[in-house]
Amino acid sequence: MQAVVAAGGYGTRLYPLTASKPKHVLPILDGTVLGKLVSDLASFGVDEVIVTLSYHPEHVIRALSGIKRPTVLYSFEAEPRGTAGGVREILGVLEDRFLFLNGDIYHNLDLRELIEFHEESGALATMALRETDRPWEYGIVRVSADGRVLAFQEKPRKGEEFSNLINAGIYVLEREAIERFVEPGVFTDFSKHVFPRILKTGRLYALLLEGDWIDVGRPSDLLLANFMELRRRGLRRFVASGARIEGELETSIVLEGAVVEEGAEVAESLVMAEAVVGRGSRVRHSILGEGSKVAPGSTVVNSVLGDGSFFEGMGESLKIM
Repeated sequence: MQAVVAAGGYGTRLYPLTASKPKHVLPILDGTVLGKLVSDLASFGVDEVIVTLSYHPEHVIRALSGIKRPTVLYSFEAEPRGTAGGVREILGVLEDRFLFLNGDIYHNLDLRELIEFHEESGALATMALRETDRPWEYGIVRVSADGRVLAFQEKPRKGEEFSNLINAGIYVLEREAIERFVEPGVFTDFSKHVFPRILKTGRLYALLLEGDWIDVGRPSDLLLANFMELRRRGLRRFVASGARIEGELETSIVLEGAVVEEGAEVAESLVMAEAVVGRGSRVRHSILGEGSKVAPGSTVVNSVLGDGSFFEGMGESLKIM
């Protein structure tokens, strides 16, 4: 089976971590968001993945360079075409049926269940659904008992949502859906443009899947995805080879070449490669970008430090370049 993975977005809500690289290559323990997503597809019968690229494509290619299965191909967008518009650009190489995934998703859902349901339903498009307590942040869906989508609304106003079932950004699609509902060269989004059109045909379906899932769109989501992966592996912390831990570490991830100096305390945080947590400092529920440094005796709480940044003092809810 073939899959298309969209990895062209900027990741503005993850700034400053995305100042010079796309969100898709941010770390999940010893891998990346996109690397885990793509490599896991092999277990669902996917043998070829086409990744659509735009912002800093070199980082994406580097992140996926070690993957042997599935085969990874790339499509470069000179200008963003939207989730569906990017797929329309590669129509000539698409199979009759394929998977589509947003490239900023962490999950352990069983996509075989979604594929089988799609094949049995005769759908043009089938979306994976998740339950959430924040439906106003996503596209929400109302479905019939047999899984047919009855109504679809993209990011309703808070208090006006009619469902807590949300679009998980994973679809099984027929090539026909792209041919009929996506015009070439036009910016087109699946949620905003294509699914409302397919809904009118009665061939838009959806299936609720169980398991971990998160859209890695904000720093708190990136932290949560890393904690989910810790739990999945049965770990309480992760320390990469080459990292040095002299202080205290609790439920955290410390990557290659990073240092937690003597007397420092790090809890519920992600310390990226080559970052330094200075002697006697305290870091809690924060992300320290690559090569960043927290000065000795400082405190960083609920904050994000960008790559190569330096912080000294007391900080909470900060975003520092």
